[in-house]
Amino acid sequence: MGRVLEVRTPDGLQGVPVLAADGSTLGVVRRLVLSAGQHEPRWLEVELAEGAALRLVPVAAASHDGAALTVPYSAGCLLTAPAHVGHRVSARQARRLDEHYGLTAGSSGAA
Repeated sequence: MGRVLEVRTPDGLQGVPVLAADGSTLGVVRRLVLSAGQHEPRWLEVELAEGAALRLVPVAAASHDGAALTVPYSAGCLLTAPAHVGHRVSARQARRLDEHYGLTAGSSGAA
């Protein structure tokens, strides 16, 4: 797997493919999204390959090999993630997403 994703140039991630751990294509990065009260992006908004739905994936779970991002989630996991609209994630939405992805305070982001 590639290196841990460092978010220094958020615009440079737009359009980057997002892959599952098995190498299957999940979609592409649309943008980075902040959680309420945070200044660092915490979520990747991914346009899914199937149906063009948009779902958030934790930045902390992604690794980057220079050409694509890989996350430890399946297409099914992304499809069942809570939907999101907007440029920020509220504290309530963040809790729902954390629960969905099996994240806890201080976790690495892998479910």
